[in-house]
Amino acid sequence: MYAKIKGVKPYYKIEGTGIPCLIVISHGIQFHQRTFSENLRKNLQLIFTDLSGGYSDTRSIDEMTFDSVMDDIDGIRRELNLDRIAMVGHSAHVLLTLEYARRYPDNLSHCILMGLGPKWWQLDDCRKIMDDYWDEFASDERKEVYSRNRMELTEEMLSSVSPGEAFILSYLASTPKYWYDYDFDRSHLFDDLKLNREVMDRLFEVVLKDYDATSYLSEIECPVFIAMGRYDFVCPPPLWDGEKEKLQDCTYYLFERSGHHPQLEEQSLFDERLIDWIKKES
Repeated sequence: MYAKIKGVKPYYKIEGTGIPCLIVISHGIQFHQRTFSENLRKNLQLIFTDLSGGYSDTRSIDEMTFDSVMDDIDGIRRELNLDRIAMVGHSAHVLLTLEYARRYPDNLSHCILMGLGPKWWQLDDCRKIMDDYWDEFASDERKEVYSRNRMELTEEMLSSVSPGEAFILSYLASTPKYWYDYDFDRSHLFDDLKLNREVMDRLFEVVLKDYDATSYLSEIECPVFIAMGRYDFVCPPPLWDGEKEKLQDCTYYLFERSGHHPQLEEQSLFDERLIDWIKKES
């Protein structure tokens, strides 16, 4: 389905029943669809929303700003005639979720955050936390596999494919930093996914550049669920140290056998904890 918002048409797809839960994505929904369980869909109505089409098809990518993204997210809510929604932010989209919670407190029932702290990961202090965590916690074998994978990914290989395909190849080579099980092939998660690299670059390098939510965490009124993976070396758990305590109502879980995607690597445990939390906070 395509929403009609101020002349643009962001794509969305609804799956499951229960509390409406908006999952905002900027680069195609297929990957994230595959990480959430059928069991979760029996308890939540998952609304996967891909904002990229609104910019690549009917609006100049240069027009993508934080304000426009927030307007589009709330436009989806209005399009579906929902008074209040829960919202899921994974990885970079954690920051969009936090910003939505700040701007639209009356429209948000629950806030679910996975795989990023409250700051853009490229800020210097975040980079140091990430580098230190990798140096101190990653095993020698994990580091070896990562180094070998990156060496095998040549510039010639990257230049022979589209920018979106190059991103996927780079991601797969970085499996030891994203997944607890770093020997498992995750390429199937990207099947049929057409990444719009221009939209991703605009979001990551302009819209979210230097973004820092730490100053307003205490203003967020709705209950917040944070899921982090012990083996997430891209956005490690210490990114929330000293910050999650600022939230008014926060439930934090560290998944001990997960990397960047606890909703998939420890799916049953993730479902149990999230569903119990939603019921308690509803």
